Amino acid sequence: MQKKTKLKRAYLIASLVVWALLVFTSYQTAPDLELEQSLYFESSPDFLNNLLLTSFLLLSFLYYKVRISSDDELNINEAIWSSFITAGIMFVGVTITRQLTHLSENVIIINFVYDINIFFLSAYLAKLFYTFKRMVLFQKTRSLLRAWKLFEYLVFGTLILQLVGYPFENYLSVIMLGLIALSSLFLSLNLKWIAYLSTKQKWTNLLVIFLILLISASFLQYIYYESSTLNDVKHYLVNDLSRVVFINGVIIFLIFYSLSTILVMFFNVPTSSVFEKKANEVFNYQKLSHLIQVNKNESEIFNIVFETSYNTALAEAAWLEVLHEDGSHKAYLTFNVSRDEIDQVKKAFISDAHDFTNEEISIKDSSKIDNFDQLAPGKFKSILSTPIVFKNHLLGILCLSKGIEDGFSKEILNIIDSFVSQAGVSIENSRLMQKAIENERYKEEIKIAKEVQKSLLPSHLGSFNYFDIYGYSASADEVGGDYYDVYPISETKTAVVIGDVSGHGTSAAFNMAQLRGVFQGLIRTTKSPEEFLLLANSSISNCLEKNTFITLTIYFLCNETKTISLARAGHCPTLFFNKKENEVRYFENKGLGLGIIRDDSYSNFIDPFQKSFSSGDVLLIYTDGIVESKNPSGDEYGFDRLKTTFKKSHQKDVKETVDLVLSDLNRFSEGEKVDDDYTCLAIKFT
Repeated sequence: MQKKTKLKRAYLIASLVVWALLVFTSYQTAPDLELEQSLYFESSPDFLNNLLLTSFLLLSFLYYKVRISSDDELNINEAIWSSFITAGIMFVGVTITRQLTHLSENVIIINFVYDINIFFLSAYLAKLFYTFKRMVLFQKTRSLLRAWKLFEYLVFGTLILQLVGYPFENYLSVIMLGLIALSSLFLSLNLKWIAYLSTKQKWTNLLVIFLILLISASFLQYIYYESSTLNDVKHYLVNDLSRVVFINGVIIFLIFYSLSTILVMFFNVPTSSVFEKKANEVFNYQKLSHLIQVNKNESEIFNIVFETSYNTALAEAAWLEVLHEDGSHKAYLTFNVSRDEIDQVKKAFISDAHDFTNEEISIKDSSKIDNFDQLAPGKFKSILSTPIVFKNHLLGILCLSKGIEDGFSKEILNIIDSFVSQAGVSIENSRLMQKAIENERYKEEIKIAKEVQKSLLPSHLGSFNYFDIYGYSASADEVGGDYYDVYPISETKTAVVIGDVSGHGTSAAFNMAQLRGVFQGLIRTTKSPEEFLLLANSSISNCLEKNTFITLTIYFLCNETKTISLARAGHCPTLFFNKKENEVRYFENKGLGLGIIRDDSYSNFIDPFQKSFSSGDVLLIYTDGIVESKNPSGDEYGFDRLKTTFKKSHQKDVKETVDLVLSDLNRFSEGEKVDDDYTCLAIKFT
């Protein structure tokens, strides 16, 4: 940073010195220009003036290149506003000094004023050139970076033409300007940064870029107007910018990029609200992830779920009936609806044979149903009713309505389902925690924590037509932080999750309870293991303490493609027995625990893996409590011994496989107390 500061200062001082020399040489040369016009154009270019002008332009651009590149992060809004302020200042400066040319016909004064404006123009062009460069290279690729470098070489290569006094009208100058224009057109298509602006920011920046475009066009008009006007009379410009290919090329790029930005931003504005809505839905999902925290009480959870649901669905009326644990009415949360209207809707549901307490109901047009004809059409044209359930236990009923037909899309239905599913787990956990607080502090907390863990771990993993599965889990203390579950996604696809929260005991168990709700919500919306890990890391980063993390492996078993897709988040490597090859090996794809890195860079540490399976192949998945178990001598059970034991069990069923591993573990440990929670699951493909 200090080196850049020194370099920036050196370029600034050098450019000021060269500009002063340029003004001086213009003063020396100007009196000789009061010649006939024909003689002027036939005279040879002044090499010293060309050298100074070329050097000044180069140093000015190098100064701004170092100055702008020294900013570590690009803030688009600040960059655009900064460029506009610079453009405005330079425009005012050029406008004021330009008036001086109308007060005198003295060729020295005219050239002096023009040289001052060269200073303003070069600062303006350099600032915008390198600001636009950073915008072009936003989320750059290797090919885009290469294209910009070629463009930059082409633009600065035109300074050689200026240095040697090459005629502006010559074919080489025209060709280079044409290439610059084509390159500018290509680079102007790189506008990825626009997608990250809000609707308000797009409208504001649209106006600012338009003003920058007008200023650029006015500068171009000034250059050519002054050139044509002053060279058509007895006054001649020593440093005529209209004949400098470099200046023309830079202005072409600025105008092209400004025009492209204005057009893309203008046509992008109508869709901005859609993207903002999507972003708001993601934010709401993140917000709901906090519900699983144990410090949220039941009423806070219901309020957040209710407000998030009707805001996301853009409902015109909504209510949430909260029920006691015995199923009796407890309270109502309402939005733009009265109790009488709620009672009418409930009666209409019942009379129309809808069981709104056990099923999701979506009515697209209530006016077509006789029992709904008395409802206010302005609010109840379409109705969505969703029960909030946890383990077949009805916790509440959420109803949303709109005054338009078919007001709730399938996408909204899926989102509300996810919200409600998350809420059910959260509310149940909240109720369990409330019981723990009300009972004796230590013993009762342990008792309830064991109940929580038992209820969260599946008692039966289910039966599937293409694999058998069996699992066993034990805690080092009364409760632990190991977690596993099976999620049927479709008839041919199943997800299996195994995880281990850092630490053990009650804190690990309660953290595991939080994570279960997050995973249940995410598994409905993710299509691949890597997407699941990315969203899971983002969600749990907001609900786990900074010193807590979780190792995890997520498996997607697909019977249609006969593949195992998995991603590993720092968890133990998976053991796989290949029946055809009679071989046991570990899947050692890499991965980092969830919650260790809590930003978008976590995606760099996800290493998805896929393996085909056939009948007779077996998976063994486990937590580190098994391989790290020790015998009285302090030796660990280890991966090699586990691999050997597993290979002996490949002809057994899944329960016998797990029992064999655990029996061998007990023999090895010789009765030593286990230091960590341990879990073992076997999956055999049939």
